[in-house]
Amino acid sequence: MGIYRQQIIRQANRYKYILIVVAFAVIIIGGAVFGVAKFVEDVGMAINNTNASNVKTATDNGNANAPNSENNTGSVSANGSQVQNSSGANSDTTENSGSSSTNGTVSLSALQGAKVGDVVHLGTMTFTYYNGSKFSRDIGWQVLAIENGRALLITDDVIDVLPYNKNGGDTWEQCDLRQWLNKDFYSGLPQSVKSVVLTTNVVTSGSTSTEDKVFLLSIDEANKYFKSDSDRATQIEGGSWCDWWLRSPGGDPGTASCVGTGGGVHFGGNSNPYERGYDVGSDVGVRPALWVNLQF
Repeated sequence: MGIYRQQIIRQANRYKYILIVVAFAVIIIGGAVFGVAKFVEDVGMAINNTNASNVKTATDNGNANAPNSENNTGSVSANGSQVQNSSGANSDTTENSGSSSTNGTVSLSALQGAKVGDVVHLGTMTFTYYNGSKFSRDIGWQVLAIENGRALLITDDVIDVLPYNKNGGDTWEQCDLRQWLNKDFYSGLPQSVKSVVLTTNVVTSGSTSTEDKVFLLSIDEANKYFKSDSDRATQIEGGSWCDWWLRSPGGDPGTASCVGTGGGVHFGGNSNPYERGYDVGSDVGVRPALWVNLQF
């Protein structure tokens, strides 16, 4: 019995030493694992800090290289020479009066370096359609002419379908469409664009001359500024080919001239009633035009 007890004690001592060795091994391994984890964490933090530093440096460099808007803008000049259609005093013409809004500076980089025929985008405009729905999007403006530091722009597409005058009169001076263009449409232009829109002396056959910010082209201007029927032909935004109004009177009382879907100019002198213009109460496409000052 004594021998058996001694064997048990020796066996227990042996296991005790083993457990002590295992415990030390666990402590050593645990310390090593913790050290590795700490090392990985430190490396990760170092990488993140380096990335953050690089991002900040790139941002700072970007700010340093970004163009200063004040360097690209300026007060709008209200002076300048007149621009007039060369077709003659008896033709429908638009003549710049030389006045434009001067409320602050503008940034119209899209117009800088633009050429005749280019389509430029000048920002989002908002207005109410004739049917009461809301229009709010960026529209394209086609550059028709650049003369004496000014540009004549027209919307690249038909932007709405409206009657020329729902009350039946066929003079530009008194038509509903002129009022809509110079109130509803003009008020929806971006402020930067309004700042450079020129007041234009608009001469129209059969009508007293008017002072307008926004207008329609006349027959003479539609023939002058577009090279062909295909150049004049256009679509309503996102839709099909569309007729569009001109401000000149049509071939019959109560009608106004227009551009057809194929780009032909419809006015007086044609035997086909369709080609003598549309009844002023008809819903026809609208392409607003305006002169802007390029000296900004």
